[in-house]
Amino acid sequence: MTVSNHCSLGFSGEYSDFQEIQSTLEELMIAEYCMADKIPMQPRAIHQYLARVMYEKRNKQDPLYNQIVIGGVSPATGEGYLGLVDLLGTNYESEMIATGYGTYIALPLLRKAYRPDITVAEGRKVIEDCLRVLFYRDARSIDTVMHTRPKKKGSLHMSQVLPTTRVRFLNQICCGFQFATGPNCICHKRRRGDYRAIQA
Repeated sequence: MTVSNHCSLGFSGEYSDFQEIQSTLEELMIAEYCMADKIPMQPRAIHQYLARVMYEKRNKQDPLYNQIVIGGVSPATGEGYLGLVDLLGTNYESEMIATGYGTYIALPLLRKAYRPDITVAEGRKVIEDCLRVLFYRDARSIDTVMHTRPKKKGSLHMSQVLPTTRVRFLNQICCGFQFATGPNCICHKRRRGDYRAIQA
């Protein structure tokens, strides 16, 4: 979701809860626009605002079941920002962040590949590798991803399908879970009634 020209956010968790967060942020941006002070809201301010919203909902025993990643660039300095807030209102900033299942699988891969002088192309390749690993291990995911790159003059969005993903389906599986189809496999011999060949 694009919050402003300099800030975007992603989330994991309940989509209906995220829609409430989306409505809250839209109201915030309308109020910010009506101020007409020509001072854009910083990504850090949006992060802290969301942390207070999530903490308030948690204290009312009605938490929003989401983990939200806020990324952006300061319009004044061009400095990048990346932060996370969860359903308890816990929030922090880091060089790399993952949510949900990615915390266990992708974050170690990101930490291993990270270095301060990493290029955009190298970073995108690392993220694609992480998402491919997650795609293979989560039956409910799809292989389409969206990259967002916040810039000083606005965010750049790009959708793409993960390259080199391979999924084999059950009709290609023979003899249990062996990928050995053909006239000499056990399943084909059973269909032909060639029991002597099976015993051999």
